[in-house]
Amino acid sequence: MRIQLVILDTDHEYLRRLSAHLAELYPGRIDVHAYSDLEGAIAGIAAVRAHAVLVGAAFDVSPSDLPARCAFGRLTDSPTVASIDGVPAVARYTKTSEFFRQVIDLVSSASGSVEIRKRTSGKAPRLIVTTSAAGGSGTTSLAAALARSLAMQPTPVNVLYLDLDPTSDAGATLETAGADGPTMSDVIYAIKRRRGDIDSQLMSVMRRDAYGVHHFAATRDPADILDLTADDRAILLERLTSNSSIDVVILDIPFTAVVAQWSVLEHAHRVLLVARADGQGSLRTERARRILERLDATHESSVVPRTSLLRTRLDPRGPAPADVSSLPTLLTLPDLGDAEGQVVDQIYASGALHPVVSMVLA
Repeated sequence: MRIQLVILDTDHEYLRRLSAHLAELYPGRIDVHAYSDLEGAIAGIAAVRAHAVLVGAAFDVSPSDLPARCAFGRLTDSPTVASIDGVPAVARYTKTSEFFRQVIDLVSSASGSVEIRKRTSGKAPRLIVTTSAAGGSGTTSLAAALARSLAMQPTPVNVLYLDLDPTSDAGATLETAGADGPTMSDVIYAIKRRRGDIDSQLMSVMRRDAYGVHHFAATRDPADILDLTADDRAILLERLTSNSSIDVVILDIPFTAVVAQWSVLEHAHRVLLVARADGQGSLRTERARRILERLDATHESSVVPRTSLLRTRLDPRGPAPADVSSLPTLLTLPDLGDAEGQVVDQIYASGALHPVVSMVLA
């Protein structure tokens, strides 16, 4: 999904800085084509098949001058101005994230079926589900480290880390907490509203950490996540796993939620079941496997063959307990501590997730 934005304005320095900021914050998601002359802009709109056009006050342009389904907006110096002569207004001097959100809203309101350019591979994103039959297994740290490992491949992978645990904070896990801007609450609103171009709305809410991992900031109110019904979650995952700008979606979700919505696992490329490498962890994993087998039989699906076990927090001073689960163990990680952010850093730096990365990309 790559938006083609044409901006026509007389302020060359503003156009240069805005283009640079958008390219830095939203690589691969928006192309800015800046013009300071009307003739060049009109030619550019046709050449790039613009999705949206923003015009400064010095130029006399109307929506009728543009191709059908091309969104049109006016640049304004005031963030309180919503429209100018009936044309939507976009604030010129605002945070880059807010400017981007306004562009997304403009494109979305123009048409619910605006055709966004897709990447040339045409492949649908792969859904990787990470879950655990018991808390404290390190599922969130592993999922975040896997997302980072994918994003930092020699050929970068566009990866989205999606945390649907009501008590988790993706921003804290990825060390982007505290930043202003849209949150998962806006995602929930867009999904429940079901209006306009949902893909573009979701894209406008995504953030990117220092390693290139896309994610949604935690909801403003932790209870907001409870507003997502089973249908809402299905629509959210369907939209994300058909988004042409994403290669892999890493879904971090509690096991009870997975069981309650089996379609999530049915559409997963791989399921990673995380368990502590001790006797209790093995017993819980075996019970989880039996539940998955029963549900596979009920739904006539094949989730268990696509499920692998990741074992964590093995005490290096003692022998490994017997693994009573028949699920294939993809890797076992040693105890790396309790501070979540540091654990993510250590797992990523260790390179231990290479087998998982290879499996995801195979």
